[in-house]
Amino acid sequence: QWLEEQKLTPVLETYYPSIRQRPDVAFIQKHQKYALEFQCSVIPSELIEKRTRQYQRIQSSALWILGGKNIKRKGERKVALTNFDYFFATKNPAGSWFIPACCPASQIFILIYNLTPITAKNAFANLSIIPLRQLTIGSLLALPHKQPCSSEEWRREVRNQKLNIQMRGNHLHILLQEFYSLGLNLSLLPPFIGIPVPSAILLESPPLIWQSYLFIDHLFRRKTGEIITVNNIFQSFTKRQEKGMLHARVLPLAPNYSHLSPMIEFLQVLEKVQVVERINSHTFKIQQQIKLPELVVVQQKLEEQFYKQYSQWLFRYNWNRKS
Repeated sequence: QWLEEQKLTPVLETYYPSIRQRPDVAFIQKHQKYALEFQCSVIPSELIEKRTRQYQRIQSSALWILGGKNIKRKGERKVALTNFDYFFATKNPAGSWFIPACCPASQIFILIYNLTPITAKNAFANLSIIPLRQLTIGSLLALPHKQPCSSEEWRREVRNQKLNIQMRGNHLHILLQEFYSLGLNLSLLPPFIGIPVPSAILLESPPLIWQSYLFIDHLFRRKTGEIITVNNIFQSFTKRQEKGMLHARVLPLAPNYSHLSPMIEFLQVLEKVQVVERINSHTFKIQQQIKLPELVVVQQKLEEQFYKQYSQWLFRYNWNRKS
């Protein structure tokens, strides 16, 4: 009914014999064919990816909509998402990672866009709850690309994460053990560890965790002029992934994105803050050796200076551009 009111001539459960699939609803918008799948029950990511790929074979774009009962809000601009919820994440033309959800009983759309994970489950995002008949398919596919949180909100989350990691005994103690063996203190890390990057959604591990490991493997005790390559980073990430220290996120609707992208973006940030210097697209060198403070109060002062100098650029880099 929603699509019919927009004069898009939808067809229920039409059968495509060439791919042996039957989408919930098929329709055409601006000369583009769509196969709409409304999913409430949990299904494997492989099935979502397979169906999507099959629709693409017949030049039909897949539009997956999550059942709205799954969405768990944790604040005005914060959500808790399961791995299954993330199966529905895709990137729209404006450059926003988003998840469309619908609650037929309440006749509303719940749109989660500009998704920016802070932990494995929690993410900052812009949320819009729109009555069914007030949203067009064109608006659904063109959500704006804008900042979902302030720099202060992000900093507060990172500080809380550091505190929680040091206080609770779970799998993260592996990171702490490595820190202690190297004489490092999580609270004294440079302020650029734990920052958002545009493609952070591609990794299930939180930015604080994967950037901490990258710091250990490629920045700690490295001297001015030493070389870092993207290949080195890929190798160390793969080794830590095999050991269960780092985890990539399964995104069946975004199979063509590389899990290296967040790390390359992180290097670009390090270039901006003059920690590394770019030699070419895959090679960087240490521009200045990183010296860690000995006191938390000194680290906090460095953090204040970092965000004062770079937060405007950093948050523009993340949310005011297509990537």
